[in-house]
Amino acid sequence: MKPIRQQLKEALVWNSRFWSIRDFTLTVIAGFAIPFGVLFWMEGDSVRDPFDLKVAIGCFVLSGVCVLLTSNKVYVLGRAVMVPAALIWFDAVITRNQKALEFCFEDVAFGSLILILGTLARSLWQAVISPEQVTILGTQPWPAPEIPLLV
Repeated sequence: MKPIRQQLKEALVWNSRFWSIRDFTLTVIAGFAIPFGVLFWMEGDSVRDPFDLKVAIGCFVLSGVCVLLTSNKVYVLGRAVMVPAALIWFDAVITRNQKALEFCFEDVAFGSLILILGTLARSLWQAVISPEQVTILGTQPWPAPEIPLLV
């Protein structure tokens, strides 16, 4: 039997090959910072009051730092873009607000597009760098195809 300290460490640390607590936390922070950055950016007036634009730039920088600190940058960026849709979908469905439902759909589509194109670009880049060991999501190497000999 493992010591209690080891059992607690394994139970409380959610760490897998693809995801960890750190990535989840940074995704949520970036997901909240992106809509606030857009909100302040759209409301900002650079001539009369540049404070809103400074807050927007700070929010975007915070989102960028969160994405740079994660282990799976494409996944975290795609999910962070989807956080605003996750926050408002329930209200949009209950109130049947057509514009909010369209925003949710477009937001999820944009986040999924980031995930698909980012994963594809990373796989193609790895194929260019090391063609003998192409990987999917940077985890498992593809085995060489086995061609059966028909004799």
